[in-house]
Order: sequence, then C-alpha cells, then structure tokens
Amino acid sequence: PQFPERVLDIPSGVTAVDFSSKMPNLLAVGMYDGTVAIYNLRKDQSDLKAPVLESGNLPGKHMDPVWQVKWIDKGPERGETLVSISTDGRVVEWSMKKGLSSHSLMVLKRIGNSDGIISRQASGLSFDFPQGD
Repeated sequence: PQFPERVLDIPSGVTAVDFSSKMPNLLAVGMYDGTVAIYNLRKDQSDLKAPVLESGNLPGKHMDPVWQVKWIDKGPERGETLVSISTDGRVVEWSMKKGLSSHSLMVLKRIGNSDGIISRQASGLSFDFPQGD
C-alpha cells in the first residue's frame, strides 16, 4: 500500500503473520531468524518499535525460520494460544499467561534408513487443526 496505517520495524525478515481472532489488535509474527513475536497494534505508532512479547532469547525459540504462526481457539475456559512451525522440525505452542512460554507439541522426524542426526530431522512448513480441536 502507498499509505499504510501502521509500520513495524522488524529486526529480521518476516516469514509469517496472523491476527488473533479473540483480540484482533494482536498480531503474531514469525521471523526468518526463528523468533516469534506478538505486537499490540492498538498502541500508538511510536510504541510499535518493540513487540509486547517475543521469543528472541527464550530457550524454546526455533532455530530455523518460522514458516507459519496461527492463533488457536481452545474454548472459553482455555482461551487462545499461538502455534508455530519451523524448518527446525518443531511445532511449538506459545502461552502468554506469564510472559511468553513454550512447549513442543510435535517434533517432525524422517523415517527410513538415514544415517546421521541431521538427516533424521524433518522440516515443517505449514499445519492446520480441525475446527473445535
């Protein structure tokens, strides 16, 4: 667009974005360096220089580019969480309850006769969940 409403300065290349359906002011961003960040677009333009939360220095951060981020509604009691997938072979769920914390939902591995630890790792580019799951 010639006249964007908001401009975000992101330290790495952006590979994936998704708006929260429960809180549409929250934008999840997946980056080429493996970082997952959450921006609050309700803030003034001057406050958009830094994300509200990011995985930059967390131990559960992806080691390869993040190719998809998606907000998943877990119902009225559990709320909405963020899930990401990367070519490091991990599908990670991010919680925002006390800062940003993560746990791996799945690790993708190749099957068959492969030698070496690198060749057993599989890459992930996208995912989807059934409605209401």
